[in-house]
Amino acid sequence: MNTTEKLIAIQIDSLETMEKAHVNYKKSPKERITPGYVQGRLETLENNYKEFKSIHQKLITTVSEEDKCKLSYFTEDLYDTFEERYYIYKGELKTVLHKFSTETRDNKTENRSNNQASISDMKLPRITIPMFSGDYTEWQSFYDLFTTLIHKNNSLNDVQRMHYLKVSLKGDAEILLRQFPITGENYIQAWTTLKKRYDNKRYIANCHFKRFFGQKAIVQESATALKQLLDTSVECLNALKNLSLPTAEWDAIVIHVIVSKLDPETHKHWEKLVNDDMAVFPTFEKLKSFLENRFRTLEMVDPVNKNHNPTNPKTFHVTAGGDSGDIQCAFCQERHHIYKCKQFANQAVDERYVFVKKNRLCFNCLIPNHVVKRCKQWKSCQLCKGRHHSLIHQSIKQTNNDQRQKNKKVYMTTEDSKLAAPVRSSREDRVRNILLPTALVDVASECGQPLVCRALIHKGSQTSFVTSRVAELLRKKTANGKVDLQISSRYTPDFTLKVNAYVINSFNDNMPAKKINCNILPQLDNIKLADPTFNTPSEIDILFGADVFGKIIDCGLKRGQGNIIAQCTLLGWILTDDINTNSANLQTTISCPSILQVKEGKARFKQKIMEEMLASRIRPLNAKAKNKGSIFYNPM
Repeated sequence: MNTTEKLIAIQIDSLETMEKAHVNYKKSPKERITPGYVQGRLETLENNYKEFKSIHQKLITTVSEEDKCKLSYFTEDLYDTFEERYYIYKGELKTVLHKFSTETRDNKTENRSNNQASISDMKLPRITIPMFSGDYTEWQSFYDLFTTLIHKNNSLNDVQRMHYLKVSLKGDAEILLRQFPITGENYIQAWTTLKKRYDNKRYIANCHFKRFFGQKAIVQESATALKQLLDTSVECLNALKNLSLPTAEWDAIVIHVIVSKLDPETHKHWEKLVNDDMAVFPTFEKLKSFLENRFRTLEMVDPVNKNHNPTNPKTFHVTAGGDSGDIQCAFCQERHHIYKCKQFANQAVDERYVFVKKNRLCFNCLIPNHVVKRCKQWKSCQLCKGRHHSLIHQSIKQTNNDQRQKNKKVYMTTEDSKLAAPVRSSREDRVRNILLPTALVDVASECGQPLVCRALIHKGSQTSFVTSRVAELLRKKTANGKVDLQISSRYTPDFTLKVNAYVINSFNDNMPAKKINCNILPQLDNIKLADPTFNTPSEIDILFGADVFGKIIDCGLKRGQGNIIAQCTLLGWILTDDINTNSANLQTTISCPSILQVKEGKARFKQKIMEEMLASRIRPLNAKAKNKGSIFYNPM
C-alpha cells in the first residue's frame, strides 16, 4: 500500500468514526446530556475535522490530475460527504449547548436582581492563577488561563475581573497597570493595555529562539545536563508550535543545534548511531529517543549522590546498614567505621590486610559491598598514592617490585615484522596515571558538519595520526594512507589549521588510564583548558606531532602542584606531567596499532612509516642499549 492509499484509508476511517459517534450520541439517555458531555463531543468533532481537512490538503497537492480521475475518493467526492455530515452533527451539538446557555443566563439574571444589594459583601470565589511578571515567554500561558477562568467567566462582573487581574500581576506588568484603580469601568481598558504590550508574537518567538539557541554546551557527559538540554529544547519548540510556527519541518536545524551542544562522548555515540544510513536525515524524534536512552544509561551507571562532597575526605559510600547510626565496625562490632577502630589499628599490618581480604572489604576505603575498581572514594594511600588504604600499606608487597619494574627496559627492534605494533613499557608504566597534553578540537567533515575530536599533542612525534573511525565519520578520502584535516580551535574561534595525518586503526589505550582528581590543581582554576575532560579516561581520536605543536604554541606558562605544567596554546591551555609520581624518568606509553594498508606501493609505504615513527617516537636510552642494536621507547 503506497502513501496515497494509506492517506485515503485514514480519511475513510475518519468518516466512519464520525458517523458512528453521531449515532451513539443520538442513543444517549437524557440524564447523560450535560453541558460538559456535549462540549466534550464537540471538541472531539472539531479535532477530527481539522485532521481530515489537513490530510485532504496533502492529497490534493500530491495526487496528479490523471490519478484523481481514477480514485473513488475524488470521483465520489468523499470530502463533501464528510463536511456535510460534520455540519449536521455539529449543529445538533451547538443547539443543545445554546439551550443550556440560555437557561443558565436566565437563572443568573434572576439571582443577580435578588442579590444586587449584597454584591459588595459577597466573598470572592477562590480562583488560583499563576502570577505574570512581564516575561514574554510566560504571556501565552497566562493569557489562556486568565481568559478562560476570569475574562470569559459570566459569574463575575468587571469589578471582580479587575480585582483578579491586578492581584495576578507583579514586576513590570504590575507597574504597567498601576495607574488603573480597581473599578468596573477600568477593566476593559486595563486588559486591552496589557494585551497590547505583551501579545507580541514576533517578540515572544524571538525570546524562545534566544533561549533555545543560547543553551550552554555540555563539557562532560552528565545525565542531568542531557535532561536539561532535552527538556529546554522540547519546551521551546512546543512554545513556538503554539505560536503557529511550522516546527515540524525544522528537524534538520533543530538536530544541528542540539548536537552542537553535546559533550564529545555523547556526540560520538550519536554519530555512530546515524552513520549507518548517511543518505537519510535523522528525525528529531530519533534524537529525542537517543538522548532519553543516553541519560537513563548514565543514571544507572553513575547515579547522582546529592550528599556527595568530593572536597570532604570523610565522605564514603552508603553502607548496607543505612545511616551513620546503624554503622557497625567489622572488627570490634562497635558503632564506628573500621578505619576509626583503635583495636584494628593496634593489629600488625599483615594481620589487617588478611582481615580485610577475608571479610571482603574494599581495599581502598575499607567499606563492604564493593570492590576496589568500583570504589568512588577519591582518596588513596597517603604513603604511596596506591589504590589501597594507608592502614594496609605495608601488606601490599609492591614497593620492591615497583622499583625493579622501573629499572626494566622496554624495547622494540627494527626487525619487528608488525608495522608499529603496540609498544608497552613495564607493568608499572601501565599502572601509573600519566598526564599527557590533550585538547578538544573541531574537525570539518566533507558534509560541512564539524566533529568534536580529542587530540593528543605529542611534540616528540614528527608525524600526525588520525583513527580510521574518525576518518570515516568525516568522509575523508585516503591518499597513500593519509588524509587532510581542517582543524578549528574551540578556544580561539578564528584559528584554523590544515593537518596531513596518517590513518591508523585506533589508539589502544585511553588517556588518562584512570580518572584524575581535579582538586590537586588549585593553582590552575582560572585558566581555560583545551580539554576540560582531561581527567576522565577517554579515547584518543587524533595525535598531533611536532609539525602541529610548533604552530599552536602560544605565550604563557604556569606551574601547578608538584611538577604539573600548564602551557598556553591556540587550542587552549594544555596540561602535562605524572599525577601520581614525581619521578622525572618515568617512561610513558602510547600504543599505536598498525597503519592501514594501501593497495599501491605497500612495502615502500610501510618502510617510510616505520622510518618516520622510529625517528619521532623511539631513541636509544643509553650507549649500551645502542651497541646491542636495541631501540627503546622514549617519546618525550
